[in-house]
Amino acid sequence: ILKTMRTNDMNQLSTLRSVGYLKVTGILTTQTPIRVGSNKSDGDIDLPVLRDGLGRVLIPGSSLAGSVRSACRNFGIEESLVNRLFGETDEGSHETVGDTSWFSFSDVAINHPVEFRNGVGIDRRTGTAASQVLYSYEVLPRGVRMPFALEVELPSGAVSGLSSEQIEGVLKKVLAGMARGEISIGGGQTRGLGRAWLEDI
Repeated sequence: ILKTMRTNDMNQLSTLRSVGYLKVTGILTTQTPIRVGSNKSDGDIDLPVLRDGLGRVLIPGSSLAGSVRSACRNFGIEESLVNRLFGETDEGSHETVGDTSWFSFSDVAINHPVEFRNGVGIDRRTGTAASQVLYSYEVLPRGVRMPFALEVELPSGAVSGLSSEQIEGVLKKVLAGMARGEISIGGGQTRGLGRAWLEDI
C-alpha cells in the first residue's frame, strides 16, 4: 500500500475534496470461473466474455466496484457509510447519484484463453429446464492470476464530512474480505461462477 499526500497547505485543506490518496496493488486470482459478459454474440458463441479493443478479456473497474460494494455488508460496514463512500445509487437505473465514489478500481485486461460452456434456458413459469433452449457461453477459467489496482481518495473533512480514518478503516475491511475470497464478480453466481480472492497485497 502506497500513501501519498498531495498538500500540507492548511489554507488549501479548507476547500479541497481530498488531501491525498492510498494506492493498493495486488493479484486477483479466480477461485471459480468468472464471466463478465458482452451483450453481443460473436456468431459462434451466444454469450461471449467482454473484451477490449485489443481482444483481451476485460473486467471493468465498475464491475469490481459493484462486487466490492455488494460485499461490504458482509464485511461489517454500515450501509449508510457504504453509500457515502461508493456513491448512492438510483434503485430504478442503478446509476450513481450524489457524490462520486472515493474508491476507484482499475480495469483488468488480460490475454488468457477462455473456456466454452453450454447452458440450458429456464422456463420461468415452471422453474425447470426449457425444452430446446440451449445456449453457449464463455468464462475465464479457474486459477487465472490478474493484476489488481485500487486508488482510494483521502477526503478533506472540511468539505466531505468524512475522515481519512473512516476511509482507511473501510479499506482494511475490504482488503481483508477480498483476501478471504468473499467477493463475487460478474454473472452466473447462482451457478457457482465469479469467486475470486486477492493476494500479494
